[in-house]
Amino acid sequence: MGKRLTVQRRGKGSPMFRSPSHKHVGRAAHPSFKTDAVKGKITNILHCSGHSAPLMSIKWESGEEQLTIAPEGVRINDSIGIGTKDDNAG
Repeated sequence: MGKRLTVQRRGKGSPMFRSPSHKHVGRAAHPSFKTDAVKGKITNILHCSGHSAPLMSIKWESGEEQLTIAPEGVRINDSIGIGTKDDNAG
């Protein structure tokens, strides 16, 4: 008699193959501001076990806070801008 395939074991839904979502910091989303340039400040850089890259917490001028993937070379208290009318847009 043969063995069960790995995909069959994973499909069962046992805790061994489930993602430990209680260890995740939050959902990372790419910010999208299409109307104006919006400025923000990086408040924290976090390690999340659910992502392969570090996450950064951004506080926008509007008071909204958001998690997104941190690019290389950013630091806490750096200011960033995003949008179509941003002066530093590449």
